[in-house]
Amino acid sequence: MGIIQSLKQLFHKPTNNLVTVYSPFSGYAKNIREVADVVFSDLLVGDGVAIVPMDDVVCSPCKGLISKMYATGHAILVTHHSGVEIFIHVGFNSANLRESNFTPLVNEQDVVTVGQPLIKVNLC
Repeated sequence: MGIIQSLKQLFHKPTNNLVTVYSPFSGYAKNIREVADVVFSDLLVGDGVAIVPMDDVVCSPCKGLISKMYATGHAILVTHHSGVEIFIHVGFNSANLRESNFTPLVNEQDVVTVGQPLIKVNLC
């Protein structure tokens, strides 16, 4: 077993919580292992799904609490009442984009509902 796999097993605790999660975008799903960014395709931040968006608004995938809004607005963490955390990251290398590309529509500690707009994205 490689060092990366060992670290993943150490830091990713298994969970038996079942949570219904809706897509944060209109679009189509893509296997996370097929994306160009190895941080995501190698599951270094955990498993997930890539979504190719058809619109410019990120919506809440579940009812929960905004536990983290990244300063640039490119990522957000929604915590379901069960404790399951859903990390939404918009784009690749987007942490280096200007803040003007992302407009947060909620604040940390806000309680949100399914489908509530969270971030407006300038896709141009």
